[in-house]
Amino acid sequence: MENKANYAVVGAAAMAVLIALFVFWFAGPSSSAKIVGYEVMFTGTVSGIGTGTEMQFNGIKIS
Repeated sequence: MENKANYAVVGAAAMAVLIALFVFWFAGPSSSAKIVGYEVMFTGTVSGIGTGTEMQFNGIKIS
């Protein structure tokens, strides 16, 4: 009987983790999340970057 009780506890814990994961996944970012802009300025020349060059950060186009 004790062996089956351990399986029940492990199963209940695993289900709780999965349910919490789905709740946080589908909740998404809150509507009160702030979007912060950054301005990067270089004082000297930067190899490979020119005026009007399209830039990406982690594969996301930035303007």
